[in-house]
Amino acid sequence: MEKLSATAAYNGNSNSVIINWTHCTGDVSLYTVTRNEEVIGVVNAGDELSFEDNTGKPSQQYVYSVRAVLQQGVNLMLSAPRSVTIIYPKVAKPLINLTSLPDSNAVVVTWSYKGPYVDGYRIYRDDNLIATVGKDVLEYFDIDGIPESLHEYQVVALLDRMGMTFQSEGATKIIMYPKIRIVINEMAQINNDLGNVDLMFNYYARGVDKFEVGYRVMVGSLDTTIMLTLNYSQLENHKMTFRDELALPGVMVQYRIAAVSVRDNVEYRSDDVVVTVPSYPRPPQPTAFTATDGSFENRVEMDWALPFDANIDGFVVIRMTTSGTDGSIVPAANIANLVAIGSPDAYGTTDLAYFIVERGKRTFADIFSEIGDNPSANYQYIVASFNDAYSSRYYSDGLTNNGYAGIQRETYNRFNSSLPMPPLDGQLL
Repeated sequence: MEKLSATAAYNGNSNSVIINWTHCTGDVSLYTVTRNEEVIGVVNAGDELSFEDNTGKPSQQYVYSVRAVLQQGVNLMLSAPRSVTIIYPKVAKPLINLTSLPDSNAVVVTWSYKGPYVDGYRIYRDDNLIATVGKDVLEYFDIDGIPESLHEYQVVALLDRMGMTFQSEGATKIIMYPKIRIVINEMAQINNDLGNVDLMFNYYARGVDKFEVGYRVMVGSLDTTIMLTLNYSQLENHKMTFRDELALPGVMVQYRIAAVSVRDNVEYRSDDVVVTVPSYPRPPQPTAFTATDGSFENRVEMDWALPFDANIDGFVVIRMTTSGTDGSIVPAANIANLVAIGSPDAYGTTDLAYFIVERGKRTFADIFSEIGDNPSANYQYIVASFNDAYSSRYYSDGLTNNGYAGIQRETYNRFNSSLPMPPLDGQLL
């Protein structure tokens, strides 16, 4: 046995020791390798004269010995041992790299390691432990750093040996944590058929708690802003949709959107993104309006259509004492004027009258009685929706229908009927 040497495996796998030796003769069966007189390996003759010890304790001093063994029958002949003393290397530290990901609100920490002899890693930010991962994990996404601040990241290798965990020195680097990402693909969709606006945007990053919408309404001398909050959990497939049913019809609305992250009780915001709606839609006009008394004796039945998710608070039905053109449109301003001069709930009269119908209904019946009836009159009916906002009522355009041209009732409904009157209480026929 000659030229025995042992080296910490700085040029091989980390956290191991390489034992090398030479032997001038091939008259040998195998070699035994001991560590502190305990056999830890066998190398067969003809193999490379080298052995890697990957089970030692870091910083522990060991005496390694190698013997040549010749087997003759049942007998073993051993050479004198060649020995070398070495301190087992400390746990090697990883090679670290940092990348700022502004589109993800994150810093990604990546690292590499020389060889398989490692059992896990610890990741620190500014000396605070933020994660412990297994040996097969070589990257970590940090979404909890302080935006626009310098952070020092450190990765420490962990090695389990003989019931104890040893760790390397930390591999460190410094990086600027990115600013919170802005929302993208922002737009405001005006829904005239529903009388509202859908504010929409996309957000693909994590590390955000909420979105704040500065909701600004501008009309005449009025210019007011309120703050609305949308939770991050409301995102569906990275898309946020906020249905706005708050504004006044006809006013300009501006939405100022920011992503917000709360870290250590401090809010960090992205830059604002602004979307403007030049004119908030009016309440939607009802459609398919019909009024008829063709099969009724003393009333006119009406029905109309409007989506049940429309942004309205109810309907107004107006009865005019003059006929009009079926399906004609009455401007919203005229609707407001007619309501102002009409009589509320004036059933059974020939007056200009209006009636309020609940938002969930799409039918109405104008019922006539003997007093004030005008059986041969032609009436025009108008239906419009309305929205109550900020102590005012806003009407849609109205839709008209004349109903049956002459509202004809049976003669027994009139006092001058020739048919017998019904008996009074207690009288017999």
